[in-house]
Order: sequence, then structure tokens, then C-alpha cells
Amino acid sequence: MLLVTSLITLAALVVTLMYLVPPFTNNGVVINHDSAFRATLVYAGISLVNTGLWFALAVVVAIFGVNIAAGTLAPVGILASIALTFVPFLVNATAIFLFGRAFPKLLYVRSFGSALWASLLLGLVVNLILMIV
Repeated sequence: MLLVTSLITLAALVVTLMYLVPPFTNNGVVINHDSAFRATLVYAGISLVNTGLWFALAVVVAIFGVNIAAGTLAPVGILASIALTFVPFLVNATAIFLFGRAFPKLLYVRSFGSALWASLLLGLVVNLILMIV
């Protein structure tokens, strides 16, 4: 079942990258030479960059640590909930932006703002697919 869910999610994300992201970002994020193969390659590259960014973020958090003292528990909880809401979109947008800058012949990214809009749309599609499947 996990394989089927993964394949459905991948297909939905490839279609989203090819047909929904360009108009949603006002052509700020576009796969050059539209093809399903290139879209799959771009998504795989974004996923690899995304994984590396999450690893780097985990290392930074582990190095600096989180000091949870009795008096700071509520503010840390509030900050954690905010971070868990927005950080995934920022990390994914950074991955899209960096991949677009590294491979401009595969993926055109106009700005970080365009990458952020693309990240929000991709996150929405993943959540919708996971709710349906």
C-alpha cells in the first residue's frame, strides 16, 4: 500500500510541477522543455536537496540544542508550533530555489518568493493526496 501511495503522490506532484506551479507562480517556477521525465528528474533533485537541508537543520539544532527550563516551557512550545508550521515550507522553498540556481536548464526559478509559492502549492497537493489515499 505504501508503494501505491508513493506512486500516486509522485504522479500528482509531477503533474503539479508541470501544469499548476507555472500559472500559480506567474511563471516564476517553470520546468524548462516541459516533459514528464524532466519533471520527475526535477522533483527527485528537489527531494535530494530537501533531504540535505533537513539533515543540516537537524545538525544545527543538535549542536545548539534547545534549553527547556521550567520557566521557558510555554514560549518554547509556542515557538515550536510556529516552527513546525512554517519551517517545512521554507526548507522546501529553499530546496526549490537552490536546485533552480544549480540546474537552470532543468528548472527556472525567478526568485525565492516564487519558490515559496511553489512550495506552498506542492505542500497543499501532498496533504490533499494523503487525505484522500
